[in-house]
Amino acid sequence: MDCASATWDRHTRGSNTWYGNFAQNWKADSALLTDRYTTDFRFAAGGGVYLLKIEAGVGNPFTVAVEREAGVARSGLLPAGGVAIRLIAGSASTTDASGETRRAGETWKDCPNCPSMVAVPAGSFMMGSPATEPGRLGSEGPRHVVTIGQPFAMGRYEVTFEEYDACVGDGACPAVNDGGWWRGRRPAVNLAVGHAQAYVSWLSRTSGQSYFIPSEAEWEYVARAGTSTPWNTGAAVIADDANILNQFGKTVVVGGYAPNAFGLYDTIGNVAEWTQDCMDTGYVGAPTDGSAATSGDCDGQTAVRGGHFASAPTAVRSASRQPTPRAQSSNETGLRVARAL
Repeated sequence: MDCASATWDRHTRGSNTWYGNFAQNWKADSALLTDRYTTDFRFAAGGGVYLLKIEAGVGNPFTVAVEREAGVARSGLLPAGGVAIRLIAGSASTTDASGETRRAGETWKDCPNCPSMVAVPAGSFMMGSPATEPGRLGSEGPRHVVTIGQPFAMGRYEVTFEEYDACVGDGACPAVNDGGWWRGRRPAVNLAVGHAQAYVSWLSRTSGQSYFIPSEAEWEYVARAGTSTPWNTGAAVIADDANILNQFGKTVVVGGYAPNAFGLYDTIGNVAEWTQDCMDTGYVGAPTDGSAATSGDCDGQTAVRGGHFASAPTAVRSASRQPTPRAQSSNETGLRVARAL
């Protein structure tokens, strides 16, 4: 943010409006709040001019939104009228959301344009790979037990263009290129972490549920689906099992291959999938409860999982992880979403 160009602009409480310093006015007037308090803060960032809107009321949480200033003919990070990303802290398996009960394997959608979800049971698994596994890298160890303490939900499929474009149409997600491979039920590609964050934020607001980018532990847990072999298909994976080895030279429509034992499709190949986790020194000191690792070079080395359409079998093993800059987008990378139950 360009602080030199930032100015507190307009403040309102009920029908009263004034201009001045938000921090001072808030402190002086907070005891008098009986209905609603809003303030506007204008700033320049990323070549654009934006308006930060903060709203609060007695007994209600803060609401924050950012809008691109109309009439400013410069590129920016948010479209005109775009809504700020409002992320829910934590991970799906460590967040106590609605307390709803879903049987393991049950599928549903929270809204017509929301992704199809699968209920995943709680459980424990060995995360990472043994030193003897062919293709194993040092970042996949030390192998360790992770306990997923409560059920959660994971997307049955990788997020499709059809689903992501609903967020774009609502003005909450930036549009992305399909690489000339068509859209519809193909997985959305060219997603950086910012796109993924905008999408799960929009899903949370639209559905009223708590959606997340999966943690690495959650991702590997559902990808393994109870297996301890290099792939959830067993000791080997072939081209008939997944879109790998560049056999088509592009992504394919989701759900074209057999699901794993948890009912998830395309956890092997098609597109690599973002997780929340930062990669640092392998799994030394990594969380063991399903939460995300947040130490290390998070901007430069965020873990993506599952490999993509051109990956070799060793790169689509359940334990395989690839460090990727958060700002990077490519036609090989997409997203699968998680949701708290």
